[in-house]
Amino acid sequence: MKERTEDVREGLRMPRLTSAEFAALTGQKAPKRHKYGVSAPEARTYNGKVYASKAEAVCAANMDLLIRIGEVREVVEQPRLWLGIREEVYVPDFLVIVMNGPLGHAYYVDVKGHETARFKHVKRLWRNYGRLPLHIVRRGKTVEVIEAAGCRGRRLQEDR
Repeated sequence: MKERTEDVREGLRMPRLTSAEFAALTGQKAPKRHKYGVSAPEARTYNGKVYASKAEAVCAANMDLLIRIGEVREVVEQPRLWLGIREEVYVPDFLVIVMNGPLGHAYYVDVKGHETARFKHVKRLWRNYGRLPLHIVRRGKTVEVIEAAGCRGRRLQEDR
């Protein structure tokens, strides 16, 4: 068992309780923490849909706002893409279609808390097989834009 720490306040020595000890004393159930620190579903729900993270829910709210003010024409959530081969499936968070006069452009958005080894692999594949730019968003800001092979005029491998 972990050694308990004590708080010293105005000359009083009060033991600091763990959440399990507090739950045992009060008769309440100890809250379970998610393995990866994901928030409770109530905190990551927007417009009746539960998102993978709070940041993704905030991004969805921002996309809705952009649609309402007319900056964005459409947002597709969780589009499935194949990067190179059928086994290499990647699902970014959003496909955003922007209005620019009579023509428009599109890009993908992926909200990231931190970068995993799997995502580093996806970035390398995106540069070779992606069809539109991929915007990586952290804490509400675009931190990186990965240009796709289709944006540079290179020949793309067609899905069969």
